[in-house]
Amino acid sequence: MASFLGQMIVSLLPLLIFLGLYIGFFIWGRFANKKIKEQRLDDVLTALELYNDNYVRKDPNDRQIELRLQLKDEFQVKSASAWIILLPRTSFPTMFVDKLFFKNKDSFGLAANFHHKPRVVFELIPYKLKSAIRRDFDYLIELDDINTKDEEINNKFLIKSNKPQVIGQFIRSKSFMNILRKYHNEIQWLSVRTDSPHFEMKFNFPKENIDLLQLVKFCFLSLKFFGKVTESTKNQPIPVIIPPKKLTEKEKAKREKERQKEKERIIKEQKKKREKEKKEMKKKKNQNLNQNQKTKTSAKKKTKK
Repeated sequence: MASFLGQMIVSLLPLLIFLGLYIGFFIWGRFANKKIKEQRLDDVLTALELYNDNYVRKDPNDRQIELRLQLKDEFQVKSASAWIILLPRTSFPTMFVDKLFFKNKDSFGLAANFHHKPRVVFELIPYKLKSAIRRDFDYLIELDDINTKDEEINNKFLIKSNKPQVIGQFIRSKSFMNILRKYHNEIQWLSVRTDSPHFEMKFNFPKENIDLLQLVKFCFLSLKFFGKVTESTKNQPIPVIIPPKKLTEKEKAKREKERQKEKERIIKEQKKKREKEKKEMKKKKNQNLNQNQKTKTSAKKKTKK
């Protein structure tokens, strides 16, 4: 009986270790995200001080914070909100794959609606975000390409508008060029559209708070500029452009399922790769041992002679 129980415990040991690690990472992830979430919020509120008078906080889940903002009067907006989204730290494999392959990080976003629908639309998307470009391809193809004087920026960002001449001042500004050069890895997109939200910008949290201040400042400079452009062009016709496709809940669930499958596939491939490397190392070690044994045997024979 004792022997049977011993064998059973040994056979279940890998599962017990896995469950222990999973529960441990889950508990650690919950505490880590809670701490990081409050720290991120403090950093964001500090960065927003110059532009915002008041806010209302909402937490949809343990990884997200939404802020309903009351911006200062200089910003010609009807409504504005900001959000913070953290990585899912409760699952170590998911977090590892996210950071290693999908390069996901904690992110910040700002969205706003103007008093009138924008007559001048604008898109700034890094070429590395191929999925976003593919998703909105029919919409983007109707807009004019914009090139800056910096070829490096042109190679890293897709920049489009229906009226490039109107936003020339913004594109040529030093602040615009410097931000794109310095934070090309952090910026995810900057979008001005006729549908809600009219203005949206999203970027990954940088390592240093000074960089967060710079990116938030650029967000509000962009918002202010496009607010003025929208106000000055409000009497012009609303541009007729194919709207970007909005995913249904079913399509979103399908996409999330596909993404999860892709993550699982990568985890399995990584596991197979590690097992293969272990086998190769073991094989190489055995070959070295055999070679050493042969060398010793050969040396002994020579000594006897």
